[in-house]
Amino acid sequence: MFAKLLKYNFKDTKRIGIPILICLLGITVVGCVDLGVMISYNKGGTDGSVLSAIFNMLLMLGMMLVVLSLIFAVLVMLLFICVNFYKNLVSDEGYLTFTLPVKADDILLAKVVNGIIWLAIVVISVVISACALIMSASYFSEGNAFLMFDEIGRFFRILFEEYKASYVIVTVIMAILAIVVYAISNLLLYYMAIFMGSVVARKNKVLAAIGLVYGFNIIYGIVQNIAFFVFAASVFNSAVPALSYVNIFLAIIIVCSILFSVLFWCLTKYMMEKKLNLA
Repeated sequence: MFAKLLKYNFKDTKRIGIPILICLLGITVVGCVDLGVMISYNKGGTDGSVLSAIFNMLLMLGMMLVVLSLIFAVLVMLLFICVNFYKNLVSDEGYLTFTLPVKADDILLAKVVNGIIWLAIVVISVVISACALIMSASYFSEGNAFLMFDEIGRFFRILFEEYKASYVIVTVIMAILAIVVYAISNLLLYYMAIFMGSVVARKNKVLAAIGLVYGFNIIYGIVQNIAFFVFAASVFNSAVPALSYVNIFLAIIIVCSILFSVLFWCLTKYMMEKKLNLA
């Protein structure tokens, strides 16, 4: 049943996910053209006229809009995932959802997996778009379009010379795991806040959910900062490699995210089964 729920959620979410990916492609093309025109126009210097200054300002404004659009794409995807969650489980549609012969765990897991998959797709697409813009800027500047990858390779070569290869690989794996687990915990936080908003408020449920997200984020940040300083202080004056501090920070993020994920999951499941107040 979980597979069927995931398939349904994925199909439902791609209604906005596919258009976002198409928009990202268009934004990337526009950004590359904007960079090409701006760099080529200023390569030999400008005449200093007002029209020239206005043209440059418009090109820079276009580039700023491109960068903001890349960030906005991730926020739009996250917002749609949360709205879709509210619509499927908390609004009137929730009556139909909860009449299905499925467990609350399966419903929640399908929502989390679907949300993380689509967020990962959009984030990776944004990173690819950013890389394309950087390569485009380097190309139009008559430099090496792949210089960014050369610099990344040089960075890892330095790391491998300084530390054991296995140590660097473990750090990279921990960083990826920290990002994934942190994203899951935050998504579960939003889901829990949506349900809690429906429980504590009969009206203005959306405002209640937003307030709960903000409050829990503050608590989340405080707990992580306390944990980081407590554990980091124990090795601050010890002779440990610099990369160890990175690993300690990543380990704290992973542990805190897992603990909060379990808490958010249990509270959300409890409200789904016992306390749900549908609109």
